[in-house]
Amino acid sequence: MVSVSGPLQFGIPGGPELTIILFFSLLLFVVPIVAAVQIYRDASANDVDNPTAWSLGMLLVGLVGNIVGIVAVWILYTVVEIRE
Repeated sequence: MVSVSGPLQFGIPGGPELTIILFFSLLLFVVPIVAAVQIYRDASANDVDNPTAWSLGMLLVGLVGNIVGIVAVWILYTVVEIRE
C-alpha cells in the first residue's frame, strides 16, 4: 500500500475569488468593445453619416458604466433624431 504524504489539492493565492474578480473585470472591457464593433457594422450597413462617432461614443460610454451608458446613448439618439 502506498501512502501519500502531501495534500491532495493545492491552493492558489486568491483562489476562486480572484478568478471571479478577473472574469467580471474582463467582461467590463469585452462587452463594450463587442457592442462598439456591432454598432459600427450596423451603422456602416445602414449608411449612417458617421459610424465611427457612434461606435466610439458607445465604447467610451460603455466603459464608464452601464446605467450612464444607457442614458447617454438615449440622449445621443434623441439629439440625432431631433436634428433630422
